[in-house]
Amino acid sequence: MGPRSRQDTETFESFETLSLASDCDYARSNPNVFTNGTTANAPEVNANFDALVAGVNDNDARIDALSSLFGVNTSMASAGTGAQCTLGAVWLTAGIIASGVPAEGQLLGIAENMSLFSLLGLTYGGNSPTSFALPDLRDAAPNGLTYVICIAGAFPVQS
Repeated sequence: MGPRSRQDTETFESFETLSLASDCDYARSNPNVFTNGTTANAPEVNANFDALVAGVNDNDARIDALSSLFGVNTSMASAGTGAQCTLGAVWLTAGIIASGVPAEGQLLGIAENMSLFSLLGLTYGGNSPTSFALPDLRDAAPNGLTYVICIAGAFPVQS
């Protein structure tokens, strides 16, 4: 998302006053506070608009910075075995070998994985007669980590 501009503010500057129809939340945190039915001069409205644009641009920058922390160099772990896990459980690992299978949206055979299929069904894709898909969590994983899913473990028991 790029910075927003004031290209539409010239309209405000051409009017001597502008009557505001509603009391906006953002107005309370900006230079000029308006309430229902009050009249505002164009410079006051432009000052609030500038503050609002600055706030939106700041949020865009924060979102861009946060999104850069996910989905890069993920799924570096390969499938392995270890302690018994709960079937269908998903967790993050930083290791290069995981005690599960990386959650990369791969298709598994229903006949070979009946228990896991009974938990996941076709939620993440596949075709019912022969295959189903694991979730693809690569873009959701923090950089350098891998989401893995237990495909061979203890069947969860509802309490």
